[in-house]
Amino acid sequence: MSTNAERFLNAYAGIEKEMNRINGSEKYIGFAELLGICAKKNAVIKSNYEELRQFNTLRNAIVHQRDNKQEIMAIPTDAVVEMIEMIEELLVRRSALNYSQYPVRYKTADVTVNEAFTFMADNNVAKLPVYDENGFRGVITMTEIARWFSNGKSGELPVELLVQQGAREEVYFMPKETEIQEVLDIFADNLWEKKISPLILITETGSKRETPVGIISIYDIARILETLI
Repeated sequence: MSTNAERFLNAYAGIEKEMNRINGSEKYIGFAELLGICAKKNAVIKSNYEELRQFNTLRNAIVHQRDNKQEIMAIPTDAVVEMIEMIEELLVRRSALNYSQYPVRYKTADVTVNEAFTFMADNNVAKLPVYDENGFRGVITMTEIARWFSNGKSGELPVELLVQQGAREEVYFMPKETEIQEVLDIFADNLWEKKISPLILITETGSKRETPVGIISIYDIARILETLI
């Protein structure tokens, strides 16, 4: 069974390795310097900067400060070990897919507007992707369905007509290897430029022809940030 010191050092090494990957390091860079660089590039590092700075000091105490018997002089507490392991897990589990909603709820273009409305209401879905045999067709919203009905249009018509007449959503298609930081940057850029909130559809390779394996909307961002922080 691993000791707290061993667990701490293993997690520390994992974090250092991940920071080198984020930075694209080609030569050795000290942990403290890496920390400053990566805090500007990664939300997890930035949110946990102070803790990681303190962990660097503790690591040096564990590794370098030993008595005559070569015994470890600093033993991390359970709380410290759990914290550094959590940060390592967040860094390693960086794929946007891990933070997305899945399975993704979507409908084919031939279902009726009534069927789409019932499905969205029953499943508390605000935005519904629509697909046909060629892939992605568009996104419909509850607001657009309400407008459809208020204009006296039939709910028995295919939802494809609603897609054609609906507002253009800002949809991004991303492969499943996409990192969560890239998704957060898209939402931040759209907010800064006062654009419509984007919808992220994650597919196997990022192709519109593939059905989604994960979805991230503005409603997920608070949850994601809370997890990262």
